[in-house]
Order: sequence, then C-alpha cells, then structure tokens
Amino acid sequence: MSETTRPEVVDGIRRWVKEVFNEHRVDRVETLKVADYVDWNPYPGQDVALNGFKGVLEEFLESFPDFRYDVDEELFEGDSVVCVGKWYGTMQNDFMGLPASGAPVTARRTDAVRFHGDKMTERWGVGNELRMLRFLGVAATGEEVRGAATFEDAVHGYLDAVLGRFDLAAVDALVDIDAVSDAAGSLVHLCVVGALDDYAVEVTGVRFDGDTATAEATVRGTFARTLWRTDPSGAGVELPLTVTLRGAGATLTSVALSYDLEAMAAALGAPAGEAAGEPTTPTGTAGDGKFVLRAFVNEVLNGRDVSAVSRLVAPGATDLHQETVTTAAFLHAFPDYRFSVERVVVDGTRVSLLAAFAGTHRRPLMGHPATGTAAITRSIDIFTVTDGLLSDIIYGFDMYSLLTRLEIFPEKGRYPGVSAG
Repeated sequence: MSETTRPEVVDGIRRWVKEVFNEHRVDRVETLKVADYVDWNPYPGQDVALNGFKGVLEEFLESFPDFRYDVDEELFEGDSVVCVGKWYGTMQNDFMGLPASGAPVTARRTDAVRFHGDKMTERWGVGNELRMLRFLGVAATGEEVRGAATFEDAVHGYLDAVLGRFDLAAVDALVDIDAVSDAAGSLVHLCVVGALDDYAVEVTGVRFDGDTATAEATVRGTFARTLWRTDPSGAGVELPLTVTLRGAGATLTSVALSYDLEAMAAALGAPAGEAAGEPTTPTGTAGDGKFVLRAFVNEVLNGRDVSAVSRLVAPGATDLHQETVTTAAFLHAFPDYRFSVERVVVDGTRVSLLAAFAGTHRRPLMGHPATGTAAITRSIDIFTVTDGLLSDIIYGFDMYSLLTRLEIFPEKGRYPGVSAG
C-alpha cells in the first residue's frame, strides 16, 4: 500500500458512506477495509474483526431496510477522518433478538476512522442512541414522562426526571435531538455533578411565558471531590441554579443551566470570579487546538475548575443538550471518573477529541443499580476552536460497549449464538 494521502481518505470515507451505508452494498466491505481491520467500539456480541463487523451490518440492514446515514461534517488530518452525522431507519424486522417495533429511529453518530492508503484500518465510534436503548429494553422511563402532552408537562418532566434523576430515557422522550444549551453553563453543571455525593435538586418555582419557562432550583449534595480548585470539605452544600427552557409542544428545543457563581464560590470557599490563578497546563499556544483540548480535559473535565470555563469557552458557545445531559449521567454514575486523551484531530477550526473514559460504576445508570464494576469506554467530542476558545460542542460516548461490560445489556440484547465481548 502507498502512503496515505488526503484525497485517498476523502474518497474512501465518502465511498463507504455512499456504497455501504446508503446503497446497502455489504459486498463492498472488503474493497474498502483491510483484512485485519479492527472495530474498537463494536456492538454487543460483535467480534472486533472484519467478519464480525460484516455480520452485524448485515443483520442491521435487514432489521432497518430503509437505513440511511447523512454526514453533516467531516474532519480530516493525515491518515484520519472524523464523520459527524445522523442515521435514520425503521425497525421492520427483528433486531438483537427483539421483535420488530415498526417504529422510526433517528440517532446522531460520530465515527473516527484511520486509513492506510485507500483502505480503512481501524474505527472508533460513539452515538447518543437513546431511542435505540429504549427499544432494546435497556432504558425506560415513567408514564408521566411518556405521557407528556404539553410544554408544561415537558418542563416538569425534565426538571424531575432529567435534571433530578439523570433519566436518559426521559431525555429521548422530552428533548429534541438537536436541542442546544449554553455550553458554559452546561460545563459548570458537569463540574458540580462530578464533585457532589448525595446529589439532589429541589425546584422552588417555575414561571411560564409562552414557549419559555424559567425554573428556580437548589442543587444540594456533599462536597466530596475537588471543585473550583478547592479541596473537598465533606460538608453539605447548597448551590442556587436557574434553568431556562424553551420548546414547542411537549418537546424541549433549548435548555440553559445558570449557576449563581458568587453563591457557589461562597459555599465552597473558592475564589469568586476569575481570580483563580493561571491554567494548570503550562505549555502550548492559545490558538493551538490540540493544546486547548488538552487543557480542557485536564482543567475542566478532570479538574472541575469552574474558573477554567471562562478561560476556555467562548461567550455564547453552545452544545447539544441530549449529549450534555448524557455526559452528566455518566459522571454521576462513575464518581471516580477520569478522561485520558488518546488522539486529537484538527481540521481548521474544527477539532475532534478521542478520549478514554474510566471509572467505577457506583451509582444507578439508566435505571440499573450500581454494579461496583471498574469499566472503561471511549468518548469522541467535537469542538470549534477559535482564538483559543471552544464553541459548538458535541459530546459522545460508546454506550453499547460500556453497558455490555457492566452486564446491563440484557441477554435479549445480544446477538443469538454469539457471546458478549
């Protein structure tokens, strides 16, 4: 094989999407992938080698005969491409041992693929496929959420089930797949969720004004892990939070989480405002996407430094809310979590972060009790980096592999005759 060139990568990934995914030509798999191809994020029960991938793909296309994949954007660097898009399909035949539902599915996917010459050598993939998890019996929510018929129903369901209980089935039921949120506020919330034990939310009032609702709430918990460069005290804290929600009917289209940072600083004993010292990562330049992403992982995700949010996130930056609250559910379920950077792909101002997510399953996830299992999965996140600041954030986890490791995926959700990997 020749040295990989950008035209080969561009042509290879576009042929793959067109011929295999959208024309359903499984016979083209061998012509577009090397014989020792590895799928690092397989479906439950799928062998990671090429034949395993083909078997799953054939069953998937049989179950979803109208399957299509629309690519929204592509990031290219060297021998790598990252694709972000959505897939669509209707479950018309049995899938993973479950009877056909006849229901349509839409899910966002992010895939990172490496090439050698004009053929794929390995793939990492993540997707916030909450609708699939509901169909497969892995995630379920209460009747009050499933029966939400009005904007008011959706707001109250969100505050109770999503914000209060990390109910990911409720996220799928109530939050539009393209709903956005304020990225800075979301990141402060992730820091809070990661730092508190005994997390609880008390909503003290909700005001409705047409298609907008504003809720005042208090987040309570035990200050158990470092937050805002402040060592944990082990004491109970109360953090005021304002939630602004917009929607159409029973579907939420945007959610903004805004903490009172002065009150938070006082409750934690942290320095208010931005007076929290210099960034902890001492090398790199402000305009270097790879440096900015590593600082983001070290200071915000792992360090829970609220002050770093204003240093690293652009004013007005947004994220996709389904993916954001899914991330919050993972951080809550794995309180000793840690992200480790594996690869960063930079294409102009767009940057992709491939990271390992590791932790111990100590709290319920998707309604399933804690298993105490130490587990690892991968995350692929997408950002815009402009003048050293992040915006347009999309998070993503490989939920299938993690749920299989935790033995949460039920037997009916595994391929017949194939043991789970």
